Amino acid sequence: MKINAIKKNRLLFTTVLLIVILILAGFIYANRSLLQVGSLNGGQQTVFNFESGQQFQFEKSKDNILVVNNEGITCVNQSGNHLWNIINHMSMPSIQTNGNYTLLFDRGSKTLATYNGSSKMAEITTDEKIITAKINSAGYIALVTNEVGYKAKIEVYDQRGQVVYKWQLGESHPVDVDISPDCKQLVAATLCTSSGKITGNITFVDIDKEKIINETKRENSILISVKYNQNGSLNALGESELLGFNQKGENKWNVNYEGRTLQSYHLENDSNIVLALIGSRNNTVLNIYDHNGKKRGEYISDFQIKSLDVNDGTIAVSQQREIKLLNFKGKVKSQKTVQKDIQNIILLPQDKVAVIGGNTVNIIKP
Repeated sequence: MKINAIKKNRLLFTTVLLIVILILAGFIYANRSLLQVGSLNGGQQTVFNFESGQQFQFEKSKDNILVVNNEGITCVNQSGNHLWNIINHMSMPSIQTNGNYTLLFDRGSKTLATYNGSSKMAEITTDEKIITAKINSAGYIALVTNEVGYKAKIEVYDQRGQVVYKWQLGESHPVDVDISPDCKQLVAATLCTSSGKITGNITFVDIDKEKIINETKRENSILISVKYNQNGSLNALGESELLGFNQKGENKWNVNYEGRTLQSYHLENDSNIVLALIGSRNNTVLNIYDHNGKKRGEYISDFQIKSLDVNDGTIAVSQQREIKLLNFKGKVKSQKTVQKDIQNIILLPQDKVAVIGGNTVNIIKP
C-alpha cells in the first residue's frame, strides 16, 4: 500500500512539474521579444529583437529606450537590460516623454495615464474621445478632447490628475498645446476656417487668472506644433514658417521657408531648432536656428534624410544606410555605415545612436 502511494505521489509530482514547464515555455515564447538580452553583433550592441510585422514605437527617456506596443511599455538600457515594464493594453498607443515623465493614451479612447519612470502618477478618464495630449517638464498635462456643442475642449491637469483649468473652443480646431515649465501658462495652436480662408492662431492663456494674455493670428498659415523652452519663451512651427515668442506671448521673430517643403523637424532641444527641408535634387537641406531666430548652420545631404534626432550639442541624421553626427554649425563630426535598412534612429548621450531597422535595435557609435 505504501509503495502504491509513493508511486501515485511521484506520478502526481511529475504531472504537476510537466504542466509548470509547459506554462513557463508558453510564457517565454509569447514574450520572447521582451525577454531578449543585449548581445554583440559585428561590434554593434543589439539591445532589442522583434519579429517582422510586429508594431512597435521607440522613444527616448533620458539615457534609456522605451519600447511601446499594444501591450504597454518596456524600458531598455543601452546594454539591452530590461529595467521595467508597464502593462497597458491598447489598440493604437500614443506616447510622449519629457525627462523622466511619460504620457500614454490610446488614440480614440477616453483614458490617459502618466508615469514617473515606472510609477503611475495619474490616470484620467474623459467624457469624450481624446484628440491629443502633452506633458511638460513638471509633470502637468494638457489634454484636448472632443466636446459636445463645441469644436473641442482643452483641460490642464496637475501631477495628481486634478483639473486646474478648462477651456471650451467654439470657433477654432486645436492642433497642438503646451504648458510652460513654471505651469503658469497654456499655449494652444488652432486653425480657423471661414470664407475659404485658413487662419492659424497661437493663443497664450494665464492658467491661474483664467484669461487670454496674448494672441497671434497668421493668415494662410497651417500650424503644426508649439513648444515652450525652459526660459519660458516659445517656438511655433508651421508648414511654411517658424515663429518665436517671448515669455509674454509676443511674436519677436519669424523665419520663412521660402517655398521649400518641410520634411521633418526637432523643437525639443533647449538651445537650437533643427528643420529638415526638401532639397532641389531629391535630397535634404538641414537648417539650424537658435532661439532668437538666428541661423547657426546648414547641412546639405547627398540623399534624402530619412530620420533625425538631437541630443545636447549633436545632431544625428540617417540617409540610406549611413548615419552622420553633426554639430550645430552643420559640420560632420563622424559617420558610420550600417549593414541594414534604417527605419529610425534615436540619439543617446555620449553620441551613441540606437539604430532601428530590420527586426533589431542596435547601439552604435559613429
